[in-house]
Amino acid sequence: MSDINNSAYTHRWVRAKMADIKEKKNVKHQIGTKKVTKTRGLFKKEDFEVEEPVYEVREEWVSTGKKSDTCIDIEDFSKRITDACNSLDAEGYDVLSIISTVDGRYSFNTNAGVMGQGGYGWGYGYGYSVTDGVVIIARLRRSNLGGN
Repeated sequence: MSDINNSAYTHRWVRAKMADIKEKKNVKHQIGTKKVTKTRGLFKKEDFEVEEPVYEVREEWVSTGKKSDTCIDIEDFSKRITDACNSLDAEGYDVLSIISTVDGRYSFNTNAGVMGQGGYGWGYGYGYSVTDGVVIIARLRRSNLGGN
């Protein structure tokens, strides 16, 4: 029985995470402070200085907290593929192949009925695929095989 850790071949499965759904929102950012003179006291008025923040409103894309069902987070996905390949290299493996996998999604609806002496009906359907992940196949370097 062979030890799986001493195998000549190995693989890594890297799953694609779905992208955040984002929307444009006005976001307030502090850009500095300003000194303001204020007055306190009802009968014996006294002036004093205080620093107050200065804000600027910018329109930015902000996450809604929901995930897309059609788009993957390609930046995160590509970084995790690179990390997996670098990890395999550090373990003494050469990457032979990177195979993408897809996941299918679909929806449909139909309806039929009777009108007078005739009938009617309608229907629709659609389908699409989304990258689900990649399988990385690697082989132990010949120098690490121990004479093979």
